[in-house]
Amino acid sequence: MLVVVVLTAAGGWLRAREIERRGPLAPPDQKLDFDAWYYYVSAGQALLEGRGLTHAYNERDPPPVYLVPPPLQALFTAAVYAVRGAFDPAALVWTQLGLSLLAGGLVYWLLAHWHGVAAALCGLAIWMLYPEFIYWVATPMTEANYLVLLLLVLALLAAWCDRRATGWALAAAAALGIANLQRPNGLGWGLAVAAFALWRLRGDERRWLQATIFAAAPFLVLLPWLARNVLVTGDPVLVSSNGGVLLYAVNHPGYDPLVWPDYGVYPAAEWHAQPILDRFNSAEFDGRRTYYQLSKLYAREVRAYVLAEPLHFLRNYVIKLWQRFALVPRVLAEVDPWLGERTAALLYHGLTLLGLAGLIGRVREWRNPRHVLLAISFGWFAAFAALMHWLGSGRMTITLRLFLMLFAAVFLGACLNGLTQKLASRPSR
Repeated sequence: MLVVVVLTAAGGWLRAREIERRGPLAPPDQKLDFDAWYYYVSAGQALLEGRGLTHAYNERDPPPVYLVPPPLQALFTAAVYAVRGAFDPAALVWTQLGLSLLAGGLVYWLLAHWHGVAAALCGLAIWMLYPEFIYWVATPMTEANYLVLLLLVLALLAAWCDRRATGWALAAAAALGIANLQRPNGLGWGLAVAAFALWRLRGDERRWLQATIFAAAPFLVLLPWLARNVLVTGDPVLVSSNGGVLLYAVNHPGYDPLVWPDYGVYPAAEWHAQPILDRFNSAEFDGRRTYYQLSKLYAREVRAYVLAEPLHFLRNYVIKLWQRFALVPRVLAEVDPWLGERTAALLYHGLTLLGLAGLIGRVREWRNPRHVLLAISFGWFAAFAALMHWLGSGRMTITLRLFLMLFAAVFLGACLNGLTQKLASRPSR
């Protein structure tokens, strides 16, 4: 218990220090170039002011193409402001700090329940001390709270995997649907879990019911948001409306991930398709010139590209998958500048190698349904990350760090247990 308290205190101090290091959040009119204000903070403020869930991005002059971001972070912002009684962006990151510390309990429970106390302590240490997890707490965007939601989903999936009760399946699927309102990364995760459920419940009459729950319930949670978007914008936006645009950016014939690995410095001129833009700006789209319609056009181009040049697509996909584990986000060195870039890279690659070692594990681990479920979940997020773009901030691959943390804790816990047993078996002098 003392170790848990010390690690939690250290994690809280490091997160508080990062918030202070980043300085006070600037007033909204000074940070209009930041995604945090454009898509989330401004929407929470507008909601409390009675203007609806509208965003500063859509209120710029001249009016841009209408964009619909995911809603949950904006709702979180509005809730914090309502409790705080003031429009105080600093309250957002301090609340995220508290949620991050509470999520440490989920990390500990998940690993202790599946792999023992040694693995739980290793996982808690990584969660509290690893720089990337610290960095995003100080940013009022989707990343920090999304990790908390993923841990909640994993905890509920763990309970279902052990008990195989329909109630736990409903709870996990509903939590996954809510997490998708924060970020759409897990839209297909429920389908992967449904396939796992058919295997896990083989011979059980509930297998098709629970598989259907995992496949369908996460999407049912999205229906109110979908209905709102149809009524307000006229577009059936499931989560956010820019997916097709982002998908095309790194999935088209002219893209080479070896030349432009970082979307943050990738010139827009390299991926914007002028014929698509010309069509989008034509009279065909008068009265419905929204990001959703633009994304549909780009998504069709991606589909045509994959069918016409499958080998080029697969070549790029494999390179991008490798890059999602090999490229080191710059935020590691930013969190603790005294570490230096070399030490930050060692931390990053060290977590990757330990995580992969824990994933591969011993043969008996793959006989454990819990391990198989975690591996399938990790596989979904790795596949999704390789399909989309990479940013130097690491925000698009932070979910992979979460799973690697869990696998690394399993590996380190097994090593500690083995060492302890070896020392205990030594004859006393």
